[in-house]
Amino acid sequence: NGVNIQATCDAHCWFTSLSVICPGGSSDSKSFYASKLYNLVSQLPDGFFVVGDNAYTSSHTLLIPYSGVNKQNQAKDAFNFFLS
Repeated sequence: NGVNIQATCDAHCWFTSLSVICPGGSSDSKSFYASKLYNLVSQLPDGFFVVGDNAYTSSHTLLIPYSGVNKQNQAKDAFNFFLS
């Protein structure tokens, strides 16, 4: 009986938002799309973005690292380096 927690933090690692609306068996992506956080992230102005892990889908406002065979590409590996 767990819960899926979606949380964000700022550059100083202080929590800035928290969503606890889905059961623990829910995927991170499903829980993200069900939360108010999704609307906030999708409406960020140009030049602003959130960094997530590869459990999510990349967009103009949500950046995720490349994984698997994709990260073997030198440009994508460099992207992952600077994203982290």
